[in-house]
Amino acid sequence: MARTAARTMTRADVPPPWNSRRRGEGDFEASPEWVRADLRRIASQEKSVPIESPVHETARAIQALLDLAGAADPAFREHSLNVAAVSLRVGETLGLRRHELEVLRLAAAVHDVGKLAVPPEIISKPGPLDEAEWAAMRLHPAAGANLLEPCATPPDVLAIVRSHHERWDGTGYPQGLAGEEIPLGARIIHVADALDSMLTAQIYRHALTEEDALAELRRGEGTQFCPRCIRALEQALGVRVAAPESAVS
Repeated sequence: MARTAARTMTRADVPPPWNSRRRGEGDFEASPEWVRADLRRIASQEKSVPIESPVHETARAIQALLDLAGAADPAFREHSLNVAAVSLRVGETLGLRRHELEVLRLAAAVHDVGKLAVPPEIISKPGPLDEAEWAAMRLHPAAGANLLEPCATPPDVLAIVRSHHERWDGTGYPQGLAGEEIPLGARIIHVADALDSMLTAQIYRHALTEEDALAELRRGEGTQFCPRCIRALEQALGVRVAAPESAVS
């Protein structure tokens, strides 16, 4: 028998952009200060961050990429903030430590910078992409990691950015990682990214309702998405959605 939602969900259940929840810590549009602060804390935990690359220089370089991506795509900033907010809620629910949450927040903020390497006519195309265009779009996770690496971005952040479109069943990209091979942060961002994309109206399609978006995520549980992350999202939002029709006996 199908499970039904515990209650009706509203847009308020989805976390607001990080900068509206905790102004000053997550507002990368206004200042790189939070990027610098997160990098400083991450660097204190990761010996692999080069000493010859001061944190403020790394923050400035990452901020420049964020500014370029925001200028190229007006939706970039809001989407990145929303993905960061949802990711942090999921990460907190999963019990990630503060250092891990800081890595997750930074990775979520920069997860799409690789779209700078995708032709702008593909990014802004007013309709579904064809196969050749999708091939170009699929390059953006690896391109993002390649753009961030010279900035002395922490290795954990690079791994998450590179892997945020890997799928639980191993059919994702760019490396075809599966299951626990995929960094947990990438699995979290994959779920948050999909949720925000479905809740956002596109030129060629309407936004889904919250219930429909969560139902779509559940349909992808164990194939596209990490089951732990789906359950953590539901727990963070206090919602259970109906099981997909194929699972109803």
